[in-house]
Amino acid sequence: NDGYEGGGVAVANVVFNNSGHTDDRERLGEAMKEAVEQRQMFKIEHRMVVPDESESSVYGQAELVFDDRTGMPIKLLGTVQDITERKRAEEALRQSEEKYRTILETLEAVYYEIDLAGNFTFFNDALAGFLEYGKDELKGLNFRKYVDAENADRLLEAYNKVFATGQPLSGIEYESIRKDGSRRVNESSASLILNAANEPVGFRGVVRD
Repeated sequence: NDGYEGGGVAVANVVFNNSGHTDDRERLGEAMKEAVEQRQMFKIEHRMVVPDESESSVYGQAELVFDDRTGMPIKLLGTVQDITERKRAEEALRQSEEKYRTILETLEAVYYEIDLAGNFTFFNDALAGFLEYGKDELKGLNFRKYVDAENADRLLEAYNKVFATGQPLSGIEYESIRKDGSRRVNESSASLILNAANEPVGFRGVVRD
């Protein structure tokens, strides 16, 4: 009994042969085979061709019902949730982030993001050359590792001010120490990074020599 019922929710024995996108049917078949062999819930994201012949991205999950006598699957009961808008939003975000990262990687100035504890969470390639650390060495590195105590206090004071006021700060002067021990005077900016709940989770800024 293939079909669409109640707000786009499908309850059917086998929907996929008729409504699954042709390019996804092999993957759907393999997932179904695994669900049957492992006697587990069937869960998968795939594309579906809906009655008006347009494509939708969906998340399907279903439970297989087995015949007690033969042990063979006889029914597939589950739901199909339309996630088209979510997938479009994810793709738009991916493209935006890719563009964002491309711009940052070509930026000559240092761009950085740190968490509230002062550990690097993101940075462009310029930072590695700036401090003469490898990119792997910089991941998770705390800013206190490349400044002395006096300059660490100066940066901490700036970050505390940004955190307390919520206002970005520029012209933060401090001296950094490169991996080879040489020192250089820098000018940095800092602004708050907020999460989806509008809570501060870190700082971002640009550093110039």
